[in-house]
Amino acid sequence: MKTTPQPPKPADHQLNDGTLHYVMIADASGSMHGTVEHVRESINTQILELRELPKAWVTVRVFDNRQMTVHDCVRPASASLLTPEDYDAWGSTALYDAVAGGLLDASTRIEASGGLGDDDTVVVLVFTDGMENASSKFTAEAFQEVLSSFMDRPKWHLLFVGSDPEVMDDMKRRNWRTDMMFEVRPGEERDALNVLAREAREVHRLKKEKSEWRAFNRFKRG
Repeated sequence: MKTTPQPPKPADHQLNDGTLHYVMIADASGSMHGTVEHVRESINTQILELRELPKAWVTVRVFDNRQMTVHDCVRPASASLLTPEDYDAWGSTALYDAVAGGLLDASTRIEASGGLGDDDTVVVLVFTDGMENASSKFTAEAFQEVLSSFMDRPKWHLLFVGSDPEVMDDMKRRNWRTDMMFEVRPGEERDALNVLAREAREVHRLKKEKSEWRAFNRFKRG
């Protein structure tokens, strides 16, 4: 008797039904005047594409010398798209405060909700076009201490995108993993951020490790 062959089952690594915790931290300093529209468009694209995931939480924070939370761990379907009132080019650059504070806040919220499950992933995507010049809460040394405590945590993927060589050098001195740093030329910001965001979702979906981030070499100059 002939039987109808069953379709092959997807590989286990394609069955990730865990939660993606997605945190975007974007520079809103005055030097972003010619760039902020492109970055804002990318963030909105990311929010729309995150809506395709069955389980995701999204946080959007923007910073100048202040830290401003646009969306605080909400479902993508509930996250409104950013407008110039939410995110524009304003003041100076408190980069250390934004990143260290963002990491600590994300960790506190995740732990309060029960911690990460086996299939959960945290992606933190940071973009800046310039150097730290305004932090008041975190010195360079304090920032580096916080960063080091997160950099090799399982399930945490910290991506740094910058368009200024000096800030890339500074992040290297602070021990940001160089394979997770991407220097882009002015005008590439939107495309680079969109590519990174899509790869982030694939890393989550396929349960990839940090060593498997390979799709961004065309943006990697640092």
